[in-house]
Amino acid sequence: MSAPDMEESVYQAYKKDFQNGVITLGNICSADCVFCSQKWNPPGVLQDLNRLLTWRETKHFIDEYLVKVGLNPDVEPAMGSALHTNSGEFFLHPDAAKILQYLKSKNKVQDKQVIISNGMNITQEHVRLIKKLKLGIQMSLNCCDIEARRAIMKGSYLQNKNAVEAVDLFEQHGISYEIAIVPYKKYLHNGVLEDVFRCLKGHHVKSFVVHKPGHTRFTPDAIAEELKIDDQELLDFGAMVRQKYQQRVSIDGYLSVERKMSEFFRIRSALARMPFCWSQPKLFLCSQRAEQFIRFVLKKAEIKNYRFRAVEPRVFGGSADCAGLLTVEDYRLSVQEYLKENPKPDYMILSKKSFDINHEDLKMVSAYKLQEMFNIKVILV
Repeated sequence: MSAPDMEESVYQAYKKDFQNGVITLGNICSADCVFCSQKWNPPGVLQDLNRLLTWRETKHFIDEYLVKVGLNPDVEPAMGSALHTNSGEFFLHPDAAKILQYLKSKNKVQDKQVIISNGMNITQEHVRLIKKLKLGIQMSLNCCDIEARRAIMKGSYLQNKNAVEAVDLFEQHGISYEIAIVPYKKYLHNGVLEDVFRCLKGHHVKSFVVHKPGHTRFTPDAIAEELKIDDQELLDFGAMVRQKYQQRVSIDGYLSVERKMSEFFRIRSALARMPFCWSQPKLFLCSQRAEQFIRFVLKKAEIKNYRFRAVEPRVFGGSADCAGLLTVEDYRLSVQEYLKENPKPDYMILSKKSFDINHEDLKMVSAYKLQEMFNIKVILV
């Protein structure tokens, strides 16, 4: 099949998502979520067609690039387990059912993989197909109160009502599902968010995921203020829900003890495989949020002859928990300032979490561009 007729940069952006195990059908969405970082980011951050992919284009990317989880060692299971559009809505696509059936027939998705949806466009046909294909579903249900949901997710009254009622369709068909929530400060404090757990007590909800909100410097101040929720507030809320409603709640964006240990051993193991640079001068760079943790790892790993620098997120600003993360430009500015007062190291060691499997940031700039700029060897861990 010939390649779709689109700009090369756009083609490469879609190709990258499918290689990452994510079905990207376009940025068109039926919701208009005020907490969506892409809503406020400037043009050019996401390469897009401003339309949905056609069936022919979708089939091309599936056939040529979609990675089945487990076959590509560079794709983590967590990445490949999500079937969703990039800042869009999967079920808004007129061929959503056809795409799901094709994915299953080509063995591109496994049982219990998750479709992420805002719920506004889910139909009886979709629900029956999800059950038949044994696919999981994770729905964004930030409020059960329709007006409160409209305030943060926009869309029509009927669309939001459809989303809230979609959970009843799952129940009627015996489908276990996940609920994703991005908390807004006022709803966290006035009981509106708690109503989600009260209303769904006893339902077949496999898990609730509360995503720690993020914001960029482009997010309006009033909205950013509603998204600035302290870690402890979220942890206390999760503990209250678990105790009061006996429901499983995980706080995404805050590392549990188990995940901290896992990440500690992962980084320490990666460092242990770099004995060639242990004696050379090196510069470790990471986000400000990860600074204490990385310093702890370096101390326990007994790394010698290094300097450390926490990188300020100047391109997107705001919270590093947001989709923005750090960019190559952030690293460039930080290294440039470092070199004004310090000798040049032989190595720069960066977190691979700032980049995708192609080692590129959100603006599709390679981490190894820094190597060209400063003539310093770049290592990702």
